[in-house]
Amino acid sequence: MHNSKPKKPASIDLQLSGESVIPKYAETHRITFLGADHPQVIDSNMHIRTPLTDCTVTLSFLTENKKTGECAATDLQLQIPGKYRNSRMTPAVYPTPAHWHPETGAAVCFKDIKTIICSENTKHAAEEFIAFAEKISGVKLKIMLVEQHEKNTLSFRLNKELAFLGKEGYRASADSSSILLEAATAHGLIWAGRTALQLLMNGGFPSGTIEDYPTYPVRGFILDAARRPCSLGTLRKIVEFMSYFKMNDFQIHLSDNYIWLEDYADNGDLSAVNAYSAFRLESSICNEHGECATAKDYFYTKKEFHDFILWAKNKGVNIVPEIDVPAHALAFTKIFPQHMVRGQKSPIAKSRPLSDHLDICKPETIEFIKQIFCEYTGGDDPVFPAAQRCISAPMNFRATFAHTENF
Repeated sequence: MHNSKPKKPASIDLQLSGESVIPKYAETHRITFLGADHPQVIDSNMHIRTPLTDCTVTLSFLTENKKTGECAATDLQLQIPGKYRNSRMTPAVYPTPAHWHPETGAAVCFKDIKTIICSENTKHAAEEFIAFAEKISGVKLKIMLVEQHEKNTLSFRLNKELAFLGKEGYRASADSSSILLEAATAHGLIWAGRTALQLLMNGGFPSGTIEDYPTYPVRGFILDAARRPCSLGTLRKIVEFMSYFKMNDFQIHLSDNYIWLEDYADNGDLSAVNAYSAFRLESSICNEHGECATAKDYFYTKKEFHDFILWAKNKGVNIVPEIDVPAHALAFTKIFPQHMVRGQKSPIAKSRPLSDHLDICKPETIEFIKQIFCEYTGGDDPVFPAAQRCISAPMNFRATFAHTENF
């Protein structure tokens, strides 16, 4: 095995100069700033925006030796003073807010909130808060369309000056009798409402100010709803739980099959079609016998899944529908055997047939796969509206679709 020494990056000294970070380094190198883990504090131009509380920021650089051309990456930490020092105590919110500054005064409790204040632009976030609050606490709150923040209210307000916090960032503050939630985006206001709701459910919103934004832009997981049916009601419960904790990405694996096809391979390729497989979406693509790939034990109608995606988006959660091709596609190959890989075995499991693979060497199979995806991504009101669509496939196969309409 060839062992090469890791490239040593240039030595960089970070200095603060007014509202900017100035990197100092040897003239023998050139450096490229790759970004910071808190771009809300240090932006792409290394300009500093003073955070609410002290913050440790990690900056990433690529260094290049001008003589040898050798490149190396390095991470450096820098302490940025905030408007206030960090508090030893943090509010009972999950995930923990990026910044918290406490003030003196009593916490605001549900009993203190008489009215939810919002404008037309923030009404959705307010209504979402009211519905969720009633569902988990039983508390019924009334809404009022006014601009003025008052005592004994919880107010939702769009504030474009908070754009530096990012599309999911927000500011939430409370005094002894009211709560003010602000964000530059509707998404940020939904998360502000979740923070307020968690605090109210845990004894009250303590007097003080939160400025919050996510550490990671994508926070979620994948659920295999293909090999084991999962009701739409369960999917909705998962989304509500995710939303409560500000998880924003839910990938749903919609097609797959039993993997150990060698257990069904006694009578050649076609015997493998007896293995369990499922495609959980309603489909209008049929073979010559009028059969489609849609699972018979449980499936989601196009309208149900379309409405589910929009419903989840209103709760701050992006649904990523995944259709798995060209492998793991037995649900399709057993209905459309003309597109099946035949006479080949897995290079890993020697007795496993590749009957669950679509034969992408055939141009007509490529067109068939396009037809599958276009059924859900095409038209003026597609089944997958404004969703991050996912093709689970090898990279060389993805390249085939790189310039295809709807992908």
